[in-house]
Amino acid sequence: MSLFHVNRYLGEDENESASKESRSQALLAKLQQKAKEKQRQSLTEPRRLRPEGQTEQQDIKKERKADEDRNQERQGQKKRKSEAEPLFGSDSDSQDEPVKEKMKDKKGANEKQKKKKKKKDQSGLSDTVTGTDGQKDAAGGEDVETEDKTQKQTTEKTSAPTGFTVLGGFENKPVQKVHRVLPQWLAQPDVIHRDIKSNLVPVSDIPGLCAPLVKKLQNNGIQHFFPVQTEVIPAILESAHQGLLIGRGGYKPRDICVSAPTGSGKTLAFVMPVIQVLMERVVCEVRALAVLPTKELAQQVCKVFTSYAEGTTLKVVMLAGQKTFAAEQASLSELRGGMRRSLADIVVATPGRLVDHINKNSGFCLEHLRFLIIDEADRMIDSMHQSWLSQVMPLQKLLFSATLTQNPEKLQQLGLHQPRLFSSIHGQSSASSATPTQKQDRFDFPQGLTVSDDL
Repeated sequence: MSLFHVNRYLGEDENESASKESRSQALLAKLQQKAKEKQRQSLTEPRRLRPEGQTEQQDIKKERKADEDRNQERQGQKKRKSEAEPLFGSDSDSQDEPVKEKMKDKKGANEKQKKKKKKKDQSGLSDTVTGTDGQKDAAGGEDVETEDKTQKQTTEKTSAPTGFTVLGGFENKPVQKVHRVLPQWLAQPDVIHRDIKSNLVPVSDIPGLCAPLVKKLQNNGIQHFFPVQTEVIPAILESAHQGLLIGRGGYKPRDICVSAPTGSGKTLAFVMPVIQVLMERVVCEVRALAVLPTKELAQQVCKVFTSYAEGTTLKVVMLAGQKTFAAEQASLSELRGGMRRSLADIVVATPGRLVDHINKNSGFCLEHLRFLIIDEADRMIDSMHQSWLSQVMPLQKLLFSATLTQNPEKLQQLGLHQPRLFSSIHGQSSASSATPTQKQDRFDFPQGLTVSDDL
């Protein structure tokens, strides 16, 4: 037995070829029937989808098309006759010319309408009239264009459905500028005079300043105060008039912000009132904390505090990393009778070293803090990610900066309480003119300044 049966190809028979031809013809016939059915469906479906009003309009348009086709056939027959017949005279031509022109005008208008109808109807059928459109459009002339414009206007008026808003007609209106709105304490600060030479005030004329400090200022060669000092020192002394624990009227004192250029005397403006207020203290506790961004600035401020704290019981300590952590810890507190007692009244520190002592030094207590002084406040706001401010709860904050920011998001981080702003940037130029020309972020050097030290 054979395991495999092989059918060999012996060629196609005539019967098979005939059957294949019949099959192909049957397939073509089926395809033609399907195409006709699809055309019928495409004609019937848009009629179903359209509303009754549009179907009536389409029937009227189709009747017009039929009439136009009949007219075109008649005219075609006339043209053929005229071409076949010889031309007899000019009189007959002159009589037929106006009639022909009128017929051509009508034809052009009718053909324009046909084009619009073709765009609207999505039937997919193609008319044979498109071949003659070019000749008839050329014969239309200017009258056809005017008729088309009028027809477009009428169709736009009639085709706009009710209940829908027609978009368009937008005019380029000028956009109104959004003016910056600031809180009242930023928009209307206490103005500090920028001209130092013409606004010097004698040291003895400052209200509230005690006699020992006046004498110490005179011994150091300071006979007059700068405008920043004459405005800020009385304001801080007034807030501490009721003592260390409460402000004016028994309420919490307002925070003070000072925006003045470098060299205008901001350091002495907070050193003098802080020393005078703390001179009345009985128990040694950390009651004033000055935070500065760099070690060099901390050294300068610490020197000014120590020079004016001489002859008093106040002690000043600097935490800037100059000494070891253990040495700084020993200078802050000591153990007496099993109790840790503070050895500093005023602490001058940098942010990084301050965070170290808050987290690691158990003897560093800030519960009795009266003043928190933030010098170079704009630079210090950028270091608020160290979250040292949330761990320091003073009774009053004193902010000093050459260019105090007006960004509410940044100022919100400081948590100011009813702040009061003293500013030399809102000077005479901004007060006199409606549009201030100076910017808050611009560095301005005080006018008439000859002293190099920032007192």
